[in-house]
Amino acid sequence: MLASDFGPLMVYVFGFYLLLDIFGFICVAINSSYGRNRWWGLGLALFCTLGGLMAVCSAWNTSPEFIFFKYLAMPSLVCGFLSLYLWGIDRKHWHILLLRILVYGSIIVGGLVLFALSVRRY
Repeated sequence: MLASDFGPLMVYVFGFYLLLDIFGFICVAINSSYGRNRWWGLGLALFCTLGGLMAVCSAWNTSPEFIFFKYLAMPSLVCGFLSLYLWGIDRKHWHILLLRILVYGSIIVGGLVLFALSVRRY
């Protein structure tokens, strides 16, 4: 394998980010129903948040050609924050709150990503 041939490595990185996103969606589902106000729900939410933060930081340091890694790493962080928030709320009216968080969170994350894309790197 030559130093310039790192195509198979990109498949593994892509799969890691995809698995982290799937795990984030599972954490949101678990913390919205069973894991609320329990110690293991908090641990699951913290693990998802820290994993998403590490994925976003590692994706942000890649070259600009791999822009899809940045888009793929972002939902795991958002799901981690959402599962932390869902861990601590009351059970009443959680579906309306979840819809608001998804709408406003997607607007904020979209704005941040567009801002990051508009900044030039030299």
